[in-house]
Amino acid sequence: MKKLYSFSRALIKFFFSIFWGFTVEGRDNVPASGGFILAPNHVSFLDPPVIGSACPRKVYFLAKIELFSVPLLSPWMKGVGVIPLHHSVQDRTSIKKAVELLKNGECVCIFPEGGRVPPGEKKRAEPGIAFIAKLAGVPIVPAAILGTQPWHRKIFGVISWFSHLKVRFGKPLKFDFNQETKEREREVLQEIADKILEEIRQLKSGTNKL
Repeated sequence: MKKLYSFSRALIKFFFSIFWGFTVEGRDNVPASGGFILAPNHVSFLDPPVIGSACPRKVYFLAKIELFSVPLLSPWMKGVGVIPLHHSVQDRTSIKKAVELLKNGECVCIFPEGGRVPPGEKKRAEPGIAFIAKLAGVPIVPAAILGTQPWHRKIFGVISWFSHLKVRFGKPLKFDFNQETKEREREVLQEIADKILEEIRQLKSGTNKL
């Protein structure tokens, strides 16, 4: 798994760098060790490989279970450790797996909005990211992905040949889940998720200091 992931990341990073001038800012904000949640914006199917190649740590992703039925994609996803995400409320397998990885000092990527959001459209963050951070007791690193917007559709129907790809990593955010949190848990988790999303938006606009 580790060799396949390292090879895939190196190949993808080389490809992005050659054709799209791929750059990374705030890399030092990524914890050198210990578990943490990586929280980027999400507008394109290219976002996972972009953020994965930008992060100096191995990244575990959550992906909807339907993708594991795609013939060529499925074995690769399993090979690099992608976690299947079940939509059933009763099925907590993916959450348990994510928490286990985080407690073991790994990095898990979770998109705060829960899925792709078109440019210019705003969606409130899902409280699930804060819930997982609480269960695992880990910080959250906000990140902004720029240049993968769907309106870049000129070459191969993907992104403009001369589009510039960039990733900005923000400073880790650590939240204190105290007694007050237990008393009004749902409200607090939503507030935390909203704060994370605001940090991402500031990173995208460049107003957040790295």
